[in-house]
Amino acid sequence: MGQIVLTDATPIVYLAQVEEGLSWLREIFGSVAMTSTVKSEVLPNKDVPGKIAIQRALENGILREIEEPSSTPKFPQLDPAEESTICAGINLSRLGNSCLILIDEKDGREILKAVSSETLTVSGTVAVVGRAKQLDLIRSAAPVFEKLRQLGFRVSDEIVRSVLDSVGESVEKSPRPTRRRLKI
Repeated sequence: MGQIVLTDATPIVYLAQVEEGLSWLREIFGSVAMTSTVKSEVLPNKDVPGKIAIQRALENGILREIEEPSSTPKFPQLDPAEESTICAGINLSRLGNSCLILIDEKDGREILKAVSSETLTVSGTVAVVGRAKQLDLIRSAAPVFEKLRQLGFRVSDEIVRSVLDSVGESVEKSPRPTRRRLKI
């Protein structure tokens, strides 16, 4: 069987707020699946940032909803969307599928590492931006990271520098401002 790409809510929400961000998913992965729990989180009844882009991605087949798997195993420490995504990945891999799970939250990533399956891999928003740059879908990854940070996406400077270096966008470390003493 083939590889299935599953996503948690966070990558969708942030990529939806970056110009053409969700379209990169089609170019990189073909289509990306999400559980009904994730869908209800990213498309609530009220208006949220990126909602129109998410709806268009669903209509265009970039995003697709998959049937909610049985919820075993349980991960009560995670929010429902993360739990449903990880459970879907585990259950699909048990059926012989290779699954790539897009998830940004540390707790979810740690659980996936603990599961330690050859058919489950993890990635996230940062890697999607890096891959978009590698495929020339964007001119530069640096402004995308800046936009994501403005939106509230948290990522360390070290990780951003690493990705920028890997895609040929060397970023010099900006010198720290020096303190001047005022003469009185």
